[in-house]
Amino acid sequence: DIVVNLPAVATVPVGARLRVKKTSSDAKKITLDGNASEQIGGGTTYASIDANGDTALFINTGSAWQLIDSALT
Repeated sequence: DIVVNLPAVATVPVGARLRVKKTSSDAKKITLDGNASEQIGGGTTYASIDANGDTALFINTGSAWQLIDSALT
């Protein structure tokens, strides 16, 4: 599996977007890990990106990474 540690939301401009897309068909899943106890997609980690072509789009609200769009197979 691949773990991506996100920067603290305070270091990223409010309204900034983060898009993640899996571009391989291997069995590895992508897990996004918020900084310290910061939330991403409603939890401290987001691990739904596991199939080729899966995408997720997040926006920095100033206190968390909010999931605003996803296309998961």
